Amino acid sequence: MDSGMTLKQLSEVTQAPFYIIKYLNALGRLPVVWKSNGPGYSTVYHRDAIQVVRRHLSRSNRDVNTQRE
Repeated sequence: MDSGMTLKQLSEVTQAPFYIIKYLNALGRLPVVWKSNGPGYSTVYHRDAIQVVRRHLSRSNRDVNTQRE
């Protein structure tokens, strides 16, 4: 799959838990190459999804650090 990545691959590359990726996908924030046709068919995410997930993680880490001060 040169054109995209599965949930597992995206999770490994970004080191994000799978539920964060599913959350962003449910909100329509992740670019998708191929949408799942049901159980057994993976959603294929565009490579740009890496930046979206990383941006989300950096924002949530910043919010946590702000609350601790």
